[in-house]
Amino acid sequence: MSRFWVRTAGMVLLTMNADRRHDVTLLARVAGLRAQDGDCPNAGLTAEHQPLPLARRNWYTIQDPNTGMQPLPGWTLCATCVLALQTCCPALAPAFAPVQPLGERDSSCGLVPSDRYDDTRTGMVLQQVGACAVITAVTRRPDMSQLLNWLRANPPPVRTGVAPAPGGVAGPGVVPVSGVAGGNCPRNMLSTTHKCYTMQGLFDFTVCEDCYGAVVKLDLDKGVELARRFDGTPSAMASGFTCQLYSDRMRRVWADAVSTGDFEYLRQKVLERRAKEREVQTKTAQLQQQAAQLRQQAEVKEHLAANAMRVAANAASNNILLAGVGVTYQVDAYHYVRPSGVADFSQTTQLNNEAAMLKVQAAQAESEMAMAGDEWRRYWE
Repeated sequence: MSRFWVRTAGMVLLTMNADRRHDVTLLARVAGLRAQDGDCPNAGLTAEHQPLPLARRNWYTIQDPNTGMQPLPGWTLCATCVLALQTCCPALAPAFAPVQPLGERDSSCGLVPSDRYDDTRTGMVLQQVGACAVITAVTRRPDMSQLLNWLRANPPPVRTGVAPAPGGVAGPGVVPVSGVAGGNCPRNMLSTTHKCYTMQGLFDFTVCEDCYGAVVKLDLDKGVELARRFDGTPSAMASGFTCQLYSDRMRRVWADAVSTGDFEYLRQKVLERRAKEREVQTKTAQLQQQAAQLRQQAEVKEHLAANAMRVAANAASNNILLAGVGVTYQVDAYHYVRPSGVADFSQTTQLNNEAAMLKVQAAQAESEMAMAGDEWRRYWE
């Protein structure tokens, strides 16, 4: 069983165990779960954009224990995830059943119990499962309506397989827009493989071959003086270049300069835009690196927390066994005590809190990246 479900069991002990239904042996029981079909197909996913793999096996879904109806058969769970949920929330065990009609079929699991990243939707689903467990404890009958309503209102996102850049920013540069440039235009992404035209007296005004052909060449054919300032042949730039004429805004600037023949106006707009582009690229790259480092540190903290949880659980489990056979410890000359079976999760809690704070800081960095990209799109691109 993956560490994901052991961590989830730990959270059940810490937050959903007021009735003392579970003790620390829950962690060992969850860790030892093995389904005949094997691990969850999603356990190896490393990022939220990756598509959920299809697998041919027996699948489970939500079932009304009283009527046998399966209200949402399209939402399936693998046997491993169902076993873990039933072990952590035994009152909900009757609410999960094999998809009807019985038999193997191709499907994917609705949960992502990955140890490589925290799947946002999976966390939300488990919150709804927890709410169902609380309602069930009060009504004394399995009630999955909270989860069903949430699933109906929140269809799963499309996982395209293409990684979105943090904060909506493409790579180390700024966000490209869906402008009128051709498919080979690098736009605002630094390119060393494309060729570009440069303007004499305004070297920062680099234009890709597509945009040159779509805009400048037309004006050159009309004899426009500004168009004649461009070099006659494109060339690759070893240091890379970004296209300055792919956006609607810059094409309007070009048209205004052409209509008035005002080279200084064009020069001012190009230099202002290029300076802002460099500023946003630098800031974005720094924030992206900062966010990645913070998330890596958070992952280390979580791994340490998982190890600390196992150590505490093992110690408490051993103490339960020792107490069961009558072992005692001498405190002083007159007093003996039995070993405590209560696990000390204080170190685990501290490490998880530190990991959560690091994730908050990473999210703040990503938010700043998004704001920088939004400012670029609104006022400069």
